[in-house]
Amino acid sequence: MSDTSSKPTPSRLDAVAAAVDGYVGSDGQGRGTCPLTGKGPDKFAFSIGETGLVVLVCHCGKCSVRMADTDWSRKAAEALVARGVPRGTLHALAHQSGPQNRSSADAVGPAPNLPSADALDRAQHRLLGNRKQLDLLKTRVGLSVEQAVNAGLGWDPNEERVWLPVEDESGNLLTIIRRDFRPVMPAKRVKSMIWSGSKGAFLYAPFGVRQGEEVIVAAGERDCLALLALGMNAVCFTNGEKVVPASERMTPLLGQDLVFAYDNDEGGRQVQKVASALLPHASSVRIVNWSNDIPDGYDVWDILSDDKLGIGAVQKALTDASPWGEGDERAQQDQAEFDRALARALVTERVRDHMAVLRADALFSAPVSDHTLAEMLTKEREPLRFTIEDLHPEGSNGLIAAQYKVGKTTLMMNLLKSYADGDKFLGNFRMNPGDGRIALLNYELTEDMIIDTYLKPLGIENPDRIAVLNLRGMNFDLRSPSAFAWGVKWLQDRGCDALIVDPFGAAARLANENDNSEARNWLLGTLDPFKEAAGIRDLWMPAHTGRAEKAEGSEHVRGASSVDDWADVRWLYTKSAVTDSDGNTFSRRFMSAAGRGVDVSERQIGFDKDDGTLFVEEFVSRAKARTEGASIQALRVAAAMAHLNDGKGPNTGALHDAMKGETGAIKSGVKESIDKGWLAVSKGPNNSKFLGVTDAGRAVLGDA
Repeated sequence: MSDTSSKPTPSRLDAVAAAVDGYVGSDGQGRGTCPLTGKGPDKFAFSIGETGLVVLVCHCGKCSVRMADTDWSRKAAEALVARGVPRGTLHALAHQSGPQNRSSADAVGPAPNLPSADALDRAQHRLLGNRKQLDLLKTRVGLSVEQAVNAGLGWDPNEERVWLPVEDESGNLLTIIRRDFRPVMPAKRVKSMIWSGSKGAFLYAPFGVRQGEEVIVAAGERDCLALLALGMNAVCFTNGEKVVPASERMTPLLGQDLVFAYDNDEGGRQVQKVASALLPHASSVRIVNWSNDIPDGYDVWDILSDDKLGIGAVQKALTDASPWGEGDERAQQDQAEFDRALARALVTERVRDHMAVLRADALFSAPVSDHTLAEMLTKEREPLRFTIEDLHPEGSNGLIAAQYKVGKTTLMMNLLKSYADGDKFLGNFRMNPGDGRIALLNYELTEDMIIDTYLKPLGIENPDRIAVLNLRGMNFDLRSPSAFAWGVKWLQDRGCDALIVDPFGAAARLANENDNSEARNWLLGTLDPFKEAAGIRDLWMPAHTGRAEKAEGSEHVRGASSVDDWADVRWLYTKSAVTDSDGNTFSRRFMSAAGRGVDVSERQIGFDKDDGTLFVEEFVSRAKARTEGASIQALRVAAAMAHLNDGKGPNTGALHDAMKGETGAIKSGVKESIDKGWLAVSKGPNNSKFLGVTDAGRAVLGDA
């Protein structure tokens, strides 16, 4: 290894020049092609530094961006060594002897290869002899010559940068900031660089930290120097405004009152994170919130140099700075967590939207159509045909919106029997089944339960026309291409042309049953194509309604409203408490249907417990069923009360109190008995009213 302390010799520069196809000028500056990128000529510069070793700089497009990376010089030097340049002649490699395994204590120590005190003195003398740079420091920072000397500033003609020495409390040199203060930078030139090999951030306090006086933390060295030039107690951190030095490097700030005066831009508005990091070390922390008068993007120096703002605006902002404490830190952390969660959600949303586009594109097939409506009108068409007369047009998607525990499984088993045997559905609706089988995808019940509890008691005459696939406890998701293809083949092998998918919730397996997009995608993008691929003509799918009370007739499937929108025909299957003429209350089932070509009013459904069959019991709605029993009861109770009161009937309130059942049904029953002329309102003394049984009412009692 060459003696790095020996007097510099031109041969060192010549060796580098030969390696980069370059030259060494009369001013001692070398130029050539970048050894890392091959860009040049004249982009790559090299010269003898203060240590007598070759210092490397590159202004090519790629390297100038990376020069802030402390590894850049080492990588460039290694490239030169590979081309024959002696390792010991290069500043970046002269003191390197294999891998550096630094401890945590080393990580907060001074940078390696720092210039000597003599070298710093020579740099300062060069600065004092450079009138252009002194004028630039005055106009761009506000520093006088004396203040520049007190701050230890120097000039490096090789890099054309001002040196800003960073020292600890004892005056020991830790690193050097290499700063270009020109208002306009050459293309891709980095304005501020830390000494090569520096680890982490440092506290920059060139005039020290005055104890007992509020310390202003600026966003960068220019603002820091500008505030110091005005006599303020200011510091900043190296390596950017968002980087906080290790606690060992912030000893001068311990127990101090801090006020942060960061830039009025997006980066500066992240000051809360830095302030939170210093809370454990400081006595108090305040943050400057720049007023609306301060233009966006301004830093402290911009404000000081603006004739309309000046030092008064800075002083006012410092005075009005807002306190920052642990509560603010927690709120900031909560907001940060919310922002991260929101960002993740937005990415998820974008991925889902993108996947939807890809899925739609993969499934697209060109539809067949006539050229105009005129051509469509000329075609002969068959009238609308029904698989279940009045209830289900041929080829429809039927949705059964079933109330909780109303007996939807029993209803579907009755449908299986009617399709297989050709019996009237519910004993009322004529069947026109296809020639194939009807299949049941049973996601809900065990095989024993569905056979023993539901199908055997029905006495199905043609069980060979029914195919059952029991899927309870299985991960049979039709969104899986394997499950989709297997299910299609299973249906085709059995010659099925009708299908019951029971129930919707278990089959669809939605992550969010309230998500209309997810539900619609499954119905239109999975179930409909499955039906088409398998050659299924008619489909029925039961789904639960919500548990919350709804106005009769307005019930809908639980979750996404798009499920109701998808169906061609929608059956509403519910139950209601009905009071008979004796005041006894029973639970009764009711069904109605509506959809394309379907409009079946609500009717009461009976149940035969012996064989499990369902049948239309009465053509009556829930409200009507409740009222009919109550009206007969009202007539009977009113007659009994009149008999006990010498022929004088009760008033309305007394009659209500004497009847049994739901209040609404009782009131409706009394009103209906009056409307039918069974009870008549008569006036008594003192404008009192009572209800008397009419001849029509007595006739009804006689028939009853």
